[in-house]
Amino acid sequence: MNFRKERMGEEIRDRLSLMIREQLELQGMLVTITEVVVAGDLSEARVRISVLPDALGDEAVRILSKFAGRFQGMLVRQMNVKPIPRIAFELDLGPQRAALIEKKLMGGNTSV
Repeated sequence: MNFRKERMGEEIRDRLSLMIREQLELQGMLVTITEVVVAGDLSEARVRISVLPDALGDEAVRILSKFAGRFQGMLVRQMNVKPIPRIAFELDLGPQRAALIEKKLMGGNTSV
């Protein structure tokens, strides 16, 4: 197990969360970083986000991707690690899938 990439993912998650909160005004949506997956060669970090309401997920990814270069530059200046992985944002559909499964299961129990 590569603890360096896990530690880097945690550090990127913490710093990006703060940057997003301080740098962007995401009107009408709540964005949470659920996971940062760093590639084994440390070249890329996939930043998975959860968005409420669900319907604004694609919009949030679009906005965050637009600012990815700025966040990348800030990470380079803040972190004492070289190289910093290139960050890419993607929607984490895990919570939505879990809610859908739970809804189906609950609906199935009431029809018995």
